[in-house]
Order: sequence, then C-alpha cells, then structure tokens
Amino acid sequence: MLEFRILGPLEVVEHDRLLVLGGPKQRALLVILLLHRGEVVSTDRLGDELWGERPPASAAKTVQVYMSNLRKALGDGVLVTRGHGYLLQTARGQVDVDRFEVLVDAGRTALGEGDARGASERLREALALWRGPPLADFAYEPFAQAEAARLEEERLAALEDRIDADLALGRHAALVGELESLVRGHPLRERLQGQLMLALYRSGRQADALERYQEARRRLTDELGIEPGPELQELERAILNQDPELGGRSRRLPRPPARRRGALLLALGGLILAAAAVAAVLSLGGGTSSGPVLAAVDRVGMIDPRTGAVLASVSVAGAPARLATDGRELWVGGDTSQTLQRIDPGSPGTVVAVNGFPSALAMGVGSLWMVDALRGTLVKVNPAYGTVVARTSLTGAAREVAISDRAAFDPWSVAAGAGGVWVSDGSSRVYRIDPQSARVTGGLNLGTAIDGLAAAGNAVWAISGNAATVLRLDPGTGRVTASISIVSRPGLESPYPIAIAAGAGFVWVLNANSGTVTKIDPIARGIVTTIPIGVDRGPLRLAAGAGAAWVANGDGTLSRIDASSDAVTYFPIAHGLTDVAVAGGYVWVTAGPGPGPRAGAGAPVSGPAVTSVRALPVSFCAPVLSQAGQRPRYLIASDMPLQGTGSELPLEMTDAIRFILQRDHFRAGRFTLGYQACDDSLVSPRGPPNEVRCAANARAFADDPSVIAVIGPFFSDCAAIEIPIANRATHGPLAMIAPAATAVGLTHAGPGASSGEPGRYYPTGQRNFARVIPPDNVQGAADAMLAQTLGANRLFVLDDGTLYGSGVAASFHSAATRLGLHVVGASHWQDPSRSYRSLVGRVQRSGATGVFLGGYLEDGSALFKALRAGLPTEVRMLTPDGFNGSGLVAELGSSAEGMTMSLPGKRLSALPPAGRKFVSEFGASLIAPAQTDTPYAAQATQLMLDAIARSDGTRASVTHELLTAKVSNGILGNFAITPNGDTTADAITIYQVRNGTLRLLKIISPPPALTAP
Repeated sequence: MLEFRILGPLEVVEHDRLLVLGGPKQRALLVILLLHRGEVVSTDRLGDELWGERPPASAAKTVQVYMSNLRKALGDGVLVTRGHGYLLQTARGQVDVDRFEVLVDAGRTALGEGDARGASERLREALALWRGPPLADFAYEPFAQAEAARLEEERLAALEDRIDADLALGRHAALVGELESLVRGHPLRERLQGQLMLALYRSGRQADALERYQEARRRLTDELGIEPGPELQELERAILNQDPELGGRSRRLPRPPARRRGALLLALGGLILAAAAVAAVLSLGGGTSSGPVLAAVDRVGMIDPRTGAVLASVSVAGAPARLATDGRELWVGGDTSQTLQRIDPGSPGTVVAVNGFPSALAMGVGSLWMVDALRGTLVKVNPAYGTVVARTSLTGAAREVAISDRAAFDPWSVAAGAGGVWVSDGSSRVYRIDPQSARVTGGLNLGTAIDGLAAAGNAVWAISGNAATVLRLDPGTGRVTASISIVSRPGLESPYPIAIAAGAGFVWVLNANSGTVTKIDPIARGIVTTIPIGVDRGPLRLAAGAGAAWVANGDGTLSRIDASSDAVTYFPIAHGLTDVAVAGGYVWVTAGPGPGPRAGAGAPVSGPAVTSVRALPVSFCAPVLSQAGQRPRYLIASDMPLQGTGSELPLEMTDAIRFILQRDHFRAGRFTLGYQACDDSLVSPRGPPNEVRCAANARAFADDPSVIAVIGPFFSDCAAIEIPIANRATHGPLAMIAPAATAVGLTHAGPGASSGEPGRYYPTGQRNFARVIPPDNVQGAADAMLAQTLGANRLFVLDDGTLYGSGVAASFHSAATRLGLHVVGASHWQDPSRSYRSLVGRVQRSGATGVFLGGYLEDGSALFKALRAGLPTEVRMLTPDGFNGSGLVAELGSSAEGMTMSLPGKRLSALPPAGRKFVSEFGASLIAPAQTDTPYAAQATQLMLDAIARSDGTRASVTHELLTAKVSNGILGNFAITPNGDTTADAITIYQVRNGTLRLLKIISPPPALTAP
C-alpha cells in the first residue's frame, strides 16, 4: 500500500521503496492534491496554484501531462478524473498526517482519563512520524503555507501534551533541558513556560522557577504589551506559596484548540496560505467571536467574515496601518519603519524600504501604489520583485494637510483601476497617473475639496466632506457624470464623508460626525439607505467585499453591514483598529492602540428602546441606551471627543460611564434613566473649530427638557464654552460634572486663572459645574513641593503660552514662592521650529537648579532636549501631565533620564477597595487594562447618579445636590465637592524616568494653604 508523507519533505513510499515523483512542478501538483485529498480540484485551480496569476498558455495541457506521469508512478485508481478536475483517493492511514492526528487524539484521551503512561507512549509515537518541518521542500510555495503552519502548531501542541504526561510520570529533572530549549525557540508560548516552571520547581529549583516566570513576563510585556495569562500567574502564586498540589499530578495549562484541515485551505488561493505561512510570527485564534484575540498592537489580523472570528494574526514591526490588496496579495504599510510589507511566504515576508510615510496605499493595474503625503510624492512598487520603480512628485500638492496620526482625519487617497491611478491630496484636484510610466498625465479640478477616492469597473468615485457629496467620474473624459448629495444642506451636524469603498454590488461611504455609512446604487446612481454605526465607536476606515461593507472602528470593533439586509453586526477584535481590507473572501484588519471593545460588543445592533424622553440628535450622539423594558424618564448625556487624535481615552471613559449605568440598571433612586454618548469633536481640517461643536452640543443639552445632567466635557476649553450655556438653561442651570477638565479658572480665581474667571461662566450667579479631578493649581503646587524635596531651590519657570501651560506654570510659580523657593526666571517658549539657543542661555546664566515646563510634549520636546544639552546634568527637569503619553521616553530619548512628570489623581493600584473593584470588573470587559483616568469618569457618573437620586427631579435640585455631595468609600475614596465645584480629593501622582522607564516616585497631596487663591 502507498504511504504518503508530508511531515517533512514530500515522500511516497511503497513496500519501503521511495517512488520517483518527477520534477518540482509535478511534485507540487501532488502536494496540492494531497492537501485536498478526497476533494475534486479543478484544472483551472491547479493551474492557478502552480503558476499564480500568469499561467503559461499551455497550462491545461501541462497539467494533463503531469497527471499522466503521476498515475504511472502511483498506480491505477489513486488519481481519478472527475469532470474538469482531479481527485486523489486515499484510505485512512495512508497519509502520515492522518496517522499523526489519530495517535494524538488517542494520547489526549488517555491523558484526560489519567493514563499518563499510555498518553506519553501514544504521543511519542505520533511525534516520531515527523522527519523535519512539514512540507519542507515547499516552504516558499503559497499553496502549502497554511497547512504547514497548522501542522507545526499541531506538533507543538502534541509536544506540550506529551510533556504534561511526562510531568505526571515524575520525569521532572529529565525534562528541564528539553523545555529550556523549547522555550528559547518559542518564548511567547505560555504553556511551555509554565511547564518549565513546574519542572524546575519539582526538581527543587524554586528560585529558578520564579525567575523563569519573571523572564516570561518581561518577554510578553516587551514584545506584545500584555501580562501573562491567569493560569501562568496562578502557577507563580502557587510556587511562591509552595502549594502542596504542585507536588502531585501535573497541572495542565490550557492548550489552543486543534485546527483541522478544512475550508480555509480551499477558499483562499495564494493570499491566505501565504499569510498563514509566516510560522515564526503567526498565531492562530480560537475560531469564535466571543471575544477579541488581537491583544497586542502592531498586528495584521485575518477575520472570518461569517463569524467575526480572528483566524490568524501576523506580527508586523513598524506600526502597521494602511492595507492594500488586489484580491490575492495583501500589503501593509509601516508608519514608523517607512516600509511596505507583503504578508507572504517566508518570515516575516517581503519588505520594501520606501523611505517615506505610507499615507495611503492601493494595489491595481499591475503595481502597488503608495502616497507619501509628507513629501507630496507617489511611489510605485513592483510587487513581484519588491522594488521601488518610480517616484512621482505631485506638484502643488497640499502638503500642509498631511498628517501621520491614524486617528485623525487624512484627506489623502489613492485608487488604482478604471484604466489609471488616481490621487487626491485634500484639494479640489484629482491627479491622473499613467500606470506604466507613473507620470502625471492630467488633473481634474472638481470644484470642491476631495477627501477620498475609489475605482471600480469603468468609474472613479470621489467624496467631498465639506460638500457632503459623492461624485462619479468618467475616467475617459474626466467629466463628472453624477453628483450625489448625502444631505440636502451641509451643516455642522451633517455627515462628513471620510472614506469610500466599492464592492458587494454597491458604493459605500463612511461619514464622520454622524457615525453612519451611506449605501449607494452605482447603476441608479442614488442613495439606497443610510446605516448608523455610532459615533461612540469612533469609525475610521471602510472596505467592501465578501457580501458586506466593513468598518474599522477606533474602539476595536469591526462593523459588518450585510449588503442584502443592511443589518449591522459588531465583532470585538482588538484595542483599536486602523484599517480594513477584504481579500480572498476574508477580512483583514490592522490593530493599533485604543480602548478595546466593550462587553457585548459582538451582539448585533437592535432597534432603539421605546422611550418617553426626547432623544438628542443622532448626528452627534449615539442612540439612547436604557434598561430593557424600562421607559427612561430622563436622559444623561456624556460629552467627549470621540473622533480623531487622542480619542482612545474618551472612548474608554464613555464605556466606563455606560458600565456604571448598566450596573445600576439605568436608575437613580426612583428615576429611570436613558444614556446618550455625544461627540464634541469635528474631523474636518477645513471646517469650523471644535469650539463650534462644543457650543452646539451645549445648546442641544440645554434646550432638551429630557436631559437632566451632563458628564463632561473632557477638555477645559470646551468646558469654558459649554458651562455658561448650560448655566442659562431652561428650568434651571443644567448640572455638569467633568472627569478630566483641570483648568483653574473654571471653578475659582487665583494663580492659573484668567481675569474674569470664574464669574463669566456662571451668568445666573448659580454654580452648575463640578469636577472629580484635582485642578491645575493643585498639580502645580505638588510639583513645587517635589522641587523642594529634590533640592531644587532655584527655579526657572517656562510655559508654552496655552491656557493649560500658562495656568499650570503660574500655579507652580505661586506655590514655589510660598514655599520659600527662589524663582530666578520665567518665560514663554516659542514655535518649536525656531532655535532655543537664546532661551537656554538665559536659563543657564540664571543658575537654576530646577526647570519647570508648563505645556505639552508635542510642543515642548525640542526645548526639553535643548535644555538637557545645554544645562548641567544635575539640574532637575519637572513637567506636568501635558508631557504624559506612551511616546514620552521615545520622543525625548536619553534626555528624559531623571525627569519627573506629575499626573492629577491616583494610579490604579493606589485606589481604595471600591476603586480597585471597579477596575477589576470594568477591566474584564476590555482587552487592555483600564487607563489611569478612566475611574474618574466612573466616579463622576456615580456622583451624578447619587445627586439625581437625592433630588426632586428638577435641574435646579440636581445641581444643588451635586454641589453639596459627600462621598464615602467611593471609587476615588472619601471626598466632597466644594461649593465652587472642586473636589477635596487632591492626590497628585509623581513619576520619574529611571533607566529609560517611567516609574512611580511618590504621591503628593498639597495642603490647602498652598493652593488657596
């Protein structure tokens, strides 16, 4: 009987004799049939797999010749012709993979029944079938990659099971060396790490076992940004406690579910097989949509379009963001590495250094195209060879609108198709590029700013955000053949198109401001419907295919809009998503930073609950949420910037507000409540400033009698606009509570406040605003106390001239003077593009032993570096929370060493029991740990609910209860709200950069005498 072997190089054996199988293509043909044994594979499909997109004219004839040769080698009845295809017939046990899987199943059954010896024997027998890497002689063939990756995963899982069995048999010491070698090769496999810890512990090496845990934790946090799983953490605790159970039967750490050969191999052709090929960087998901699995950023994920399951994720260095595909190949741009990478055979795949920022990508007309908006150029890449073949300058391109923040609006776009390559740069001009020469052959002035392009069939589609319009262009004449208005009258609350895609039979447009998708019939050239996604999800990017439109959301969910029914389903995927593409019948996403999907994010959208309240407009607010079957009497609105740069924290705060309301069943005492998450950001770089949005929101809140309270705003400048509008609201001042607005003048006068503050915010003479975060004068005082502690008695105070920077600097200056410290100088700093030599000289001549920089990291990094370079190393550098950010150390480099940074409030671990409980319960609904500021949004919500519960249901009563509130055992501990709206919870957390890492230094609570006006 024939024996087919693919657990190593391809072999076919008959009576212990190796058969001669012919040349590489003929052997490859046999492998393809083996991978699909028992299935009919068409001649066309075989040709595609063997030669890709460019099969020779004689492909069909050549396949017939190969088949004839293989039939002679294998004998009659093995290869059968069926219709226009071929079938490889094998009996059970003829293929080594089948025997391997049978033995592994038997071993796992024995292990589950407590027969460790039988399990070890069966699993060893299974592993002995392996002769090397699976399909080793086809390692670079796309058709073999997915199966090779699956088999390697199966081998490792079987090996882990065999080690479990050997641990149960007491073979601890003998396993240590083998496990150490395995862990070196697979440092991110927590099960292997746990087995090595257990083997070391049982061998009398407790200290080594604990050190192994710390090393595993370092690798996980450094490379993936995650903590070890609960099983590994539990094992460490058991070792620390010398748990007697560790001496008995081996703990079996959970193993990933086995992945069987199936539709994945058939459906995708070269693309998906290639992606799965990256064995060194690919991890397989569990096949369900019950929860997200892309727990780390910098990954490209492959999603099942039916279930939303993450089937695979590929680690890609360099901040992957934009995706491009022609339906078979998939490319991703690395923002920080300035590379393009193909998800392709090899490890980690073809990488092209483009030396430019990949603002936008497209693949089509035979090439890969990249727009570098920072340089105003178009780059043409040959995808077959992975080389840059042309760079084209887009003369007159609007470089001033180029951005590199993937959460912000980017008007640059490139589309390939309809006989050309098309580029928009945010102006009214669309460039036409010749696909062969990559030269600009024409420009179309469309009379309105263009923010996105898509090419499909014989048409080019363009969107204009300002005009809220979709344009159809004839690629031959350049004429506009259809103009489709998304709204009849564009305005502040109207949809603002930011992305367009063609596929699944329609043209789809993603609208910011309103969080909707517009569906357009490309034949009738009219709008079919508008589908809400929700502004609270932070929708960013759009793709179409596989029977649906797909929206990548900043909150980490992927929205699927069924092309037939328009039904929307949300799948939780990652912390945040930055792009989406459809290729080979599967959906691909790039994962970036973000709050992560909320609990229940995978549930389909349902209609709004029956409500007696007057809902706020869905143009800037999410639909009303309330308890099922319960009619809300009042509305609570939150007001946060949910789109664009820096939206990750406000999105997470919005989730925390929702969490508290759900926990309390949307009730405040006897009052039933509904909740709407509202957005106070605008995405258009050409539209009105966000202040206009803040004012419009505040008027909507004040004029809606259903709104009983507002949680927000997030920023102080927005609060300064909204407070007086809410203060003059009908039926009494509308209560507002902010979790993050820290400007001094919002609540009281004194250092850091401007002339006329806070009186101008309260025209009725009654207060209606409170906050749960310490204001900037408390932070400035804490920094002054820190300077005194550090021995910095001669201080130079700098600020960036912003409301925040000058306010916190003035507070620091005042507190330092009260402490008896000598302020030897003060100054504003200027545009970061200018030289700071003169300013650094002034600081140096002053003899300062400490420098305080009131402002933001993005504007102050150049000055900070200049000061570090020009001042003695012992000079202390102190900064407030404006310098906070994940890129602090990376931005400042070695100059950050020793600097301090203050943050208002407490870190998560310093919260009281109620706060830690909230963090634990709320964190269970997230992928990543909650951010430090999130508990403040939860406390603000609870405080407002308590005020409503104590009130008589009027706005005036709620405001009174809020401003006389006292909290015991709350999320933030014990504190009160003062009559002016400040909190008595005045803790400021101080961090210091040590050895390149931001570490906790101390927590300071300034005395009232130091912060008094």
